[in-house]
This record gives sequence, C-alpha cells and structure tokens, in this order.
Amino acid sequence: MDQQIEDFLTQKSPVEIHHTNENGAWLWAIKGVGTDLWLDAYLSEEKAVKFCIKHQLPYTVK
Repeated sequence: MDQQIEDFLTQKSPVEIHHTNENGAWLWAIKGVGTDLWLDAYLSEEKAVKFCIKHQLPYTVK
C-alpha cells in the first residue's frame, strides 16, 4: 500500500465517497477530504462504506 494512503488511514482522516466515472468506469471512489488522494474505489457504494467502517474513517457520501 502507498505510504501516503497508509498515513492517511493511520490518522483516521475524514473521507468522501463519490460516484464517479473519472477513469472511464463508474465507481464509488473514496477520496480524502480536501485532497486529490484516492484511497480506493469499488463497484458498489456498500463496499466503499465497508472500507471506511473497517478503517474507522469518518465518511460522507457525495
């Protein structure tokens, strides 16, 4: 895992879950609030939320 992502997860920084097709496919992307850092992306909103819960990240679905 990328060191920047690991640091973000360790700090329990807030994230936003966006439904986006920025990379050509519709995904639920988990992005650090106020950053361009994508932590991960999933095909379903449910899986994106589970990632946030697993890592104890405060999240908002946008």
